[in-house]
Amino acid sequence: MSLGMTGAVPAPSPSPVLVQLVDQASAPVWLAPLLTGFFVLVASLIALYSLYRSDLRKLRREDQRQWDRDLRQAYVDVSQHMRRVLRWLEHSEGRSIAHSAFEKLADHADAAGIALGDARVSIEMTAPPAVISAVEDLQRAVGDLDAGLANGDPGLSAAHLAALKHAQNAFERSVREGLRI
Repeated sequence: MSLGMTGAVPAPSPSPVLVQLVDQASAPVWLAPLLTGFFVLVASLIALYSLYRSDLRKLRREDQRQWDRDLRQAYVDVSQHMRRVLRWLEHSEGRSIAHSAFEKLADHADAAGIALGDARVSIEMTAPPAVISAVEDLQRAVGDLDAGLANGDPGLSAAHLAALKHAQNAFERSVREGLRI
């Protein structure tokens, strides 16, 4: 039985371009693995460098957080003592101070001076120069108050109140800038 075909269909043959691409004579056998290995090595070096930079950024960020935490704790310590002194000064402003209240104010001023001295060590290591300068100004103001109180002169409290408030506000501003708040 005949299907009615008059001629046979020729078998497909590969195009000459494909034959040239897979021709064994044009590229050595080892070239493909060599190129693959080279690109894998380059990719692994890029990944390694990227991981190194990422870890370095994480470490710097964690160090910055720790420095900020230390600075914040030092600020809180100083601020607590300064507020006690300022409260006593505001309470006694324009009044004659009883001897016991005068001694209490002197004790608070001494405690604030000690807290400033203790915090200054931490602040000098962690804080920017503006905060360090503000701490020095605050220490100077507390030292002046302490000296006035040691002389037994309660009339200095108004001048010292203004100086301490100014130094405390400058300290707070510089800490906020240092902590990027």
